[in-house]
Parts: sequence; C-alpha cells; structure tokens
Amino acid sequence: MLSKTRTKFDIPFTVIDNGSGTFHGALEDLALSGGSTLEWVAPRRILKVPVDLPLKGGMVIESPQGIKYMVAFYSPSETSQGEPFRAFKLYQATVIATLSRRTTVIDPRTQLKREGPVGPGKEIYASFEPLQEAFDRELRIPNEKTRLVTNEHIKDGDIINGETVIEAHEFLGLWGAVLG
Repeated sequence: MLSKTRTKFDIPFTVIDNGSGTFHGALEDLALSGGSTLEWVAPRRILKVPVDLPLKGGMVIESPQGIKYMVAFYSPSETSQGEPFRAFKLYQATVIATLSRRTTVIDPRTQLKREGPVGPGKEIYASFEPLQEAFDRELRIPNEKTRLVTNEHIKDGDIINGETVIEAHEFLGLWGAVLG
C-alpha cells in the first residue's frame, strides 16, 4: 500500500558519476541538529529508494532541476507496515573542483623516490565549507582552513583548487578533507 502512495511523491534522478542510469526516489529533509564532525552545513537530504535499486555510496546523481547530489550510504530501513527501503544521505555538490596529485620520481643519483611535479588536474564534484577560523594562540595569527566533501578518492597531500589536503578520510562511501 505504501509503495503505491509513495510513487506519487517519487522524483526521477539520473546517475551522472560512478555509475549510469535513471531511477525514482523520495526526498526528505535531514534534521540539522547536532552530530559528529563529519556533519556538513552544506545542503543535505535523505533519499529513500526500493531495496533492490543498485544505488551505492560514491555516486553522483542529478535531479530534474539540475541539482547534483553526492550519495552517501545511510541505512536499510522499513516502514511501520514492514515494507523495506534503503535510505541514502545526500550531500549537494555545490562546485566542480580541480584535483591534482603530486607525482613521485626516482632520483637518478640516489635511486630513491622523491616528490615530483604536480600531475594534471581532474575535475571532481565537491562541496566546500569554511571551518571556524583557527588562531595560532602564541603568535595570534589567523589560520584559515576549509572542509570539503567529494565522491572522489582523495589522499593527504592532494591539491584541490590550489589548496593542499591536510587530512582526508572516507565516510559512508564519500571522502571528507581538511584543506589548508
């Protein structure tokens, strides 16, 4: 019964990164109260889809209005009538950023690996958010850093839009980073 009612609230989505295809799902707003340090201020919602839909964390989907969302695995669930569904947390991709990696080269004299030039850039979906301004307490110098969430695998030392990744971590199929 709920599945028949829900279909009138479903909207179509297109998978545009890390997969392909179209599907229908229902969007809900996510409460923004409290949470871990991995909670982002950027727009986020919950997407409910049928259990058998092959959607997964790390994909990027687009709504009919052109809003792009990065998909993070959230949880399997069921309704009060027992009908199962899968829920995903969606992080709005607010920009297309450029990701570059430093290459490694073999030193001809020592035959040891060393840092090489920065490789070519790759466009990635991302959402940026400024961290609260941190201060060096002794020198009283402001030290601004930025948080980022993306569906692309990133590592410490990567360069995103000219800023270096200080700390990177995977969560729910997406990647979070602190840039500085």
